[in-house]
Amino acid sequence: MAPRRSRPTSCTCSRCTGGCGRTAKYLEWELRRHPLGAPLWAADALLPLLAAALTLEAGGAVRTLLNDLEPHARAAGHGEIYDSWGADLAFLRGR
Repeated sequence: MAPRRSRPTSCTCSRCTGGCGRTAKYLEWELRRHPLGAPLWAADALLPLLAAALTLEAGGAVRTLLNDLEPHARAAGHGEIYDSWGADLAFLRGR
């Protein structure tokens, strides 16, 4: 069995093992026409954070995204997912 390759940063395919060439070219269109609700998730706020999360300097952007979205995710009933990360959650939060 061949080893799995890492997903390329331009790929958003959840089943990708690399090289499929798919991109999120419709993400901006979707966010502008079907906003997620909270101002934090507006296309003009979310797209730059997602773009930054795909760079080599992603740590700060990912932490910002995680910290900003956590209260909304918890309010939507997804707190157990955050809690399941245990001690890693403090690291992911940048604390």
